[in-house]
This record gives sequence, C-alpha cells and structure tokens, in this order.
Amino acid sequence: VAKEITSKAGVVFVAPTSWPDVEIRRKPEGLTYRAAIGYVAGCMGCNARFNRNGALEFTAIFTASYHVH
Repeated sequence: VAKEITSKAGVVFVAPTSWPDVEIRRKPEGLTYRAAIGYVAGCMGCNARFNRNGALEFTAIFTASYHVH
C-alpha cells in the first residue's frame, strides 16, 4: 500500500529493513494518501514521517534510554 501511494504521489519511499507480519486483506478505499499512510503505520505499530531528504519512512516507537526528572 505504501509503495503504491508513494509511486502515485511521486515521493521517494524508504522501505523498512524488516516488515512486521501484518496482512491488509482489503485495499483501503476512499482515504486520502495521508490517511492511508497513517493506517499502514498504525497497522505496523509505528509512525510515518518524511526524513531530512524528503523521503517517506516508517519509524518504530521505542522506549527512551533516559529519564527526565
């Protein structure tokens, strides 16, 4: 889904090195590109963002290694 959207929108896509085992059985219909990318990110348990080079990438949510007091 993400590859198809970025191809249609003319955006570079940085694919994750490993994809979680998620099956999207039905193609999302009636969504904007932004909403569909958000849907995919939610299914993967991560965030979607544009990096410094303007490419779309998915980033994993992680626990910080420091505490704020």
